[in-house]
Amino acid sequence: MGIRIRITDGLSCPVIECDHCGKVIERSGNYEWEHDGDGTIYFTHKSCCRTFEEQHGGRAQWYCTEIDCLPVYLLNNLEVTYKDAAAKVGQRAG
Repeated sequence: MGIRIRITDGLSCPVIECDHCGKVIERSGNYEWEHDGDGTIYFTHKSCCRTFEEQHGGRAQWYCTEIDCLPVYLLNNLEVTYKDAAAKVGQRAG
């Protein structure tokens, strides 16, 4: 599942789908990765988190962080400010 593009009213809109139930995550969710894994990120609704982990090796193998933290960490690691990113989006829309 993961990050997908959905066409909504003619616009290409990125959405995040839950790796457990396949539905779009809105507002509340986690991104997860295995403790000794390859760095692959998985996305889950808060309500799907425990079941997903139990079905994939057990809770002790997983780290998770709330999904709304991910954009901030990405901006930091890309060394891009929100203001600069928002300006680029504004240029593309205009």
